Formats: sequence, structure tokens, C-alpha cells
Amino acid sequence: MRIVCIGCAPTTLGFAYRLNEIIKEGIEDVDDIELIVLEKEMKPGGLSGTIRDEHGFLWDMGGHITFSHNFPYYEKATKEAIKEWNNLERNCMVDLNYLYGESGINLVPYPAQFAVPLFPEETKRKCLTELKQRYEDQQNISQSSPTDFESWVLHHFGPSILEIFFKPYTKKVWTVDTSKMSCSWVGTRVAKLPREKLEELCEMGKEELK
Repeated sequence: MRIVCIGCAPTTLGFAYRLNEIIKEGIEDVDDIELIVLEKEMKPGGLSGTIRDEHGFLWDMGGHITFSHNFPYYEKATKEAIKEWNNLERNCMVDLNYLYGESGINLVPYPAQFAVPLFPEETKRKCLTELKQRYEDQQNISQSSPTDFESWVLHHFGPSILEIFFKPYTKKVWTVDTSKMSCSWVGTRVAKLPREKLEELCEMGKEELK
């Protein structure tokens, strides 16, 4: 049997690791399996890869968080391949300067839905109104079944946060429109904003929020 993987990103690396593990342990008869990986770049990694330019600068191809808890064999593969890790505390920010109409950079904490209290007043008011409408309509929301990521965001956050953050961010990181992306993956990847958390954030000062 021939197995062809298109792209040598984390999922493929994890699959290859697991296949090799099965062969070594003799769990199943896989002697007749041929694994072919098709990758247009010279190195593996996909959007989780990093390249070095001619000046020595390192550039991440995409969001460099792989959520390895969803891919146990990829995590095992990376731990075996890399013996020494440089562990850093994650401090992720989003530049929403275009909302403020100011020059320079205006960073808010990631994910942006948790930074609503830092938005300009009019934008904040719209986002809070839409969020509160969804809290009050929880029964209908819980019974709905969004068919794509865009409808999922609309159901849980509203149109303002969709336009402000999720649409441009999704297009930048995944190169796909929110309306064309499945919502089956959101699970632990997209943090919802419970009413209690929103109320807590709204009571905090700007310095605390940042």
C-alpha cells in the first residue's frame, strides 16, 4: 500500500513518526506500506517552519504555536529530534492600531476578544452590546450548529469582533477566509468569552489589562 502525504508540516511529521513506531514495535504487519511525502520547500515545517534569510534573520512562516497537545505523536517526534529546548513564557499581543486612527503601534493582549475593554469607546460599545445579546440568547446559540468558522464567530462574539479581528487574523495566519474554514477544529483553539470573564475584564484598568 502506498501512502502519500502532501506537505511536510506537523501532522505529516507526527504521522511518519507513528508509522515508524508501529513498524519498530511490530504492532501491525506494515511491511508493504510505502510512505511518500511531497513537499515543495527544501525543509519540513509548513506554516510552523522558520527560514533564515541572507542577512541571518529568522522568519517564522506562520503562528509558531503548534498546540502539540492535539498531536501527541508530533510532540513525541519533536522531543526526540530536539534535545535542548529554549522555553519562553508566551506574551502574545495584537496590533490593532487601525482602530485608533493613530500612528505607530497599538498593542492589545491576544486573543483580541479578551481585549474588548481596551478598544476605542464606540467600537467597545458595539462589541459589548453584541456580546451581551449573545449572553441573553444562550438557549438559541447552544442549539445552533454553525457550518463554518465565520458563522461560529458570529454566533459567539458578533459581527464587530468578526470584522475587527477574526477575519483579518484568520486570513493572515491561515490564508483562508473565515467563511471557507470549517469550525470543527475550534475546540480548545478559540477561547470563548464567558459573561463573568467579560465583567471582570471591564472592571480592570488599562495597565492591568495590558
